[in-house]
Amino acid sequence: GSPESPPSPPPPNPADLKLVSEHFGDNLIVVYSVTGNTLNMAETIQKMTGGEILQIETEEVYPLGKDLIPYAKQERDELRLPTLKGETPDLGKYDCVFLGTPVWFHDVPPAVRLFLGEADFLGKPVIPFLTAGGGPGDTLATLTRLVKNGKLQRAKLLTRYSDRTPEEIDAEVGNWLVSLTADGSPSH
Repeated sequence: GSPESPPSPPPPNPADLKLVSEHFGDNLIVVYSVTGNTLNMAETIQKMTGGEILQIETEEVYPLGKDLIPYAKQERDELRLPTLKGETPDLGKYDCVFLGTPVWFHDVPPAVRLFLGEADFLGKPVIPFLTAGGGPGDTLATLTRLVKNGKLQRAKLLTRYSDRTPEEIDAEVGNWLVSLTADGSPSH
């Protein structure tokens, strides 16, 4: 087993969560997820904010399990880019956008880079959430560079996702969302 992890913070109280769902208004949760962890985090955000989930999907199917990392590494080394499925959404009708990505090789995966190359955030708040085995690496610096016309907010990084219980994830995500509501209103 692993060393004892610190006790998880208590989950936010219902009144704070009600505030969260009002605060984020009509939000879009854009997420790229190959193994399902980042999507799971997106669904937790959706549960608390009532947002709409849009998955960034590629025409290529990435292998799961132990083959994913070598495949992704080769893609990176060959500067190969995947092809995105679907249209880039019109972000005009949303109050804010959550942007979820795994951290690959300490940075943003190619599919997310491609999406950001097409998307215009129209001055809206963009709230990143990341899943990673370790730290965020250069991911936040890359997002700062690639997010066009978006106001980047405080990101949330969840590490070692598969080691966590759903209750821990709910508490971490919930407390982060509550803390964002205290940062000021995303709609102004």
